[in-house]
Amino acid sequence: MQDKQKEYCVLIEELLPLYQEHNIGKETEKIIKDHLENCPACQKKNKEIAAWYSQKIRKTEVSLSGEESEERGRYQAVSKRLKKRKVRNICLGILLTVSLFLAYQMSFQDLIMAGDNMEPKIVNGDHCLVSKLSYLLHGPRRGDIVMLQMDSGQLYGLYRVVGIPGDVIEIKKGQLSVNGSIDPRYDGIGATESYQKNPENLKLTVPKNQYFFLGDQYEISYDSRYVGCAGREDIIGKYILTSKLPKLGVDSSVIDATEEDGPDAMNQQ
Repeated sequence: MQDKQKEYCVLIEELLPLYQEHNIGKETEKIIKDHLENCPACQKKNKEIAAWYSQKIRKTEVSLSGEESEERGRYQAVSKRLKKRKVRNICLGILLTVSLFLAYQMSFQDLIMAGDNMEPKIVNGDHCLVSKLSYLLHGPRRGDIVMLQMDSGQLYGLYRVVGIPGDVIEIKKGQLSVNGSIDPRYDGIGATESYQKNPENLKLTVPKNQYFFLGDQYEISYDSRYVGCAGREDIIGKYILTSKLPKLGVDSSVIDATEEDGPDAMNQQ
């Protein structure tokens, strides 16, 4: 009888780890529980196993806490770096935007055309873009359309350069010539109803660092025939293009200012 009891206790001891882990069937768990109530030896063994499991669980929790803490530290470090990078990118973006804006302001000038003196190429109300950098390496050339501001702002707008320094400009009998070459585009130029004081005959040599300019619509243009030549300092820049934007929609048509639309005399370089 004692041998059977001993064999039964050995079987119960083998099941105690599963009993502590609650990884055992309900009927078997009840049998083990009933046996432990009546067997001091198995009770002692069960307490030892329970103590061992308790210590193992605490070590596991400490280990997990350490791993979690280390993982949290790595996450915080990465998060901190990402925040610094985000702030840096924002600052760089603002700096780049300001730099581009200043570069644009230094390089270009926007102009809304007021007047009809450059029709049909440029009409009243056109949005024009003028380059301030075009003449850094050379002066204006014949045929260029330039933005002028002279006479303390009394004359302001776009005009075509007809004569450069040293050119001989002559208006005689309704014809304009540059260095002896007649420009048919200005056929009939001279006195008009708008400007009776305009001379019928004009002849001059364009002075150094000055330019003779006219409007393409010369009948109504207030230009070098009335105010004389413009100095290099009066020329803000070279007309680049006109953007004709519709009132609605996003489509636009762009006119390239480099189109060769002048006569032979005006296209001389």
